[in-house]
Amino acid sequence: MLIVIDTLQCIRKQSLDYSYGTDYKDIQSLKKIADEYQLTILLIHHLRKQESKDAFHMISGTTGLQGAADTILVMTENKRGSGSVKLSVLGRDVEPRELKLERDENSIWIKKEDSLEKQKEPVDEIVSIVDGCMKKHIFLSGEPSALAELFSNASGKTISHLTLLKRLKKSSGELLRLGYAFHTRRSDGKRIMEISKITWLEGEKVNENRFHQ
Repeated sequence: MLIVIDTLQCIRKQSLDYSYGTDYKDIQSLKKIADEYQLTILLIHHLRKQESKDAFHMISGTTGLQGAADTILVMTENKRGSGSVKLSVLGRDVEPRELKLERDENSIWIKKEDSLEKQKEPVDEIVSIVDGCMKKHIFLSGEPSALAELFSNASGKTISHLTLLKRLKKSSGELLRLGYAFHTRRSDGKRIMEISKITWLEGEKVNENRFHQ
């Protein structure tokens, strides 16, 4: 479930004290609700008028707002009314990226550029390791430490549970092309990762956005 709050100022306690601690506490209280009820909360907040080369420095308030949130998205317009923006993304479980978007005549944002697509990196070997394991399974589920141990034993290589989530998320497109969907969820406050085989209907095309997390 997605909950959109527009804006932060509408729900936070009115105070003259907007220190790091206060900012962090306000966002942390929302994060606890999201984690407890397995919700996604999209919180809208304003930017400072003063421009900066680092888009995240333009967020109004202290860095406590960013420190408590899982993911930060900053949208900056190249020129007021131009319909062209830059979307900067930074988070704990996502790759830093910048997207250039343009709004069409139907007010739908169209992706024009993506910094991740420009990076031509070799396919992570975790893809072949998962592929090998999925030859024997149709579904894998567990905490990062459990899956890391499984992949390590299957490949004979040391797979760290600390980086496994990022590697799988970054390789989700390659996994999808091989016919595997990767998802994450929370259960009792723990991160659970799931990999499943996809059975495509005859003639159905792979839609990489279908299983996007």
